[in-house]
Amino acid sequence: VNAIKHLEKAKQLAINLKIKEKEGLIFKRLGDAHFNNNKVTKAIKLYEEALNIGQLLKDPLLQLDSLIAIGKCFIKSNDEEKAINYFHRANTFASKIGDHETEEHLYGEIAEAYSEIGRIDKTKEYLEKAIDKARLKKKKAKWRVKLGDLHFNKRKYKEAQEEYKKALEFFKDMDKVDQCHLYAKLGHSIS
Repeated sequence: VNAIKHLEKAKQLAINLKIKEKEGLIFKRLGDAHFNNNKVTKAIKLYEEALNIGQLLKDPLLQLDSLIAIGKCFIKSNDEEKAINYFHRANTFASKIGDHETEEHLYGEIAEAYSEIGRIDKTKEYLEKAIDKARLKKKKAKWRVKLGDLHFNKRKYKEAQEEYKKALEFFKDMDKVDQCHLYAKLGHSIS
């Protein structure tokens, strides 16, 4: 609550001084504070204001962060369809500015949202896109495990095993705890 009070004061000062760069950042941070306090509707309005300022200033990072934040708000309020829309917009934007790591992350977010509404075909499609976009072996393995879990939950055990085995290839040089967890999943999918 104190954070919100101070951010509100900073917002008012930035508006009065007509410092658009600060306004955008403050609107985004104020949105974060409201989001963390479960005031999603208020957060969306603030993120939309930050997005508008980002567009006005042609600030790609503010625009991208705002789009992602709005999408997360809709996830939190159980409106996955709107979340998917904002994540797609953010992903298109990330692609334009060459932010591959954010693209990968957003593919995962989109997959999660599709999973929540039961669109398994789309979940699989976006998990595969996340795998393709991932540059780090550990991240590729993470998405492979999620894809294996998706198959496992649909009782497609052979497909789950294949994904878990592919993930293990990435984990060979990785953390032993991760390997242990993955071997357990693989064993469970076989039994």
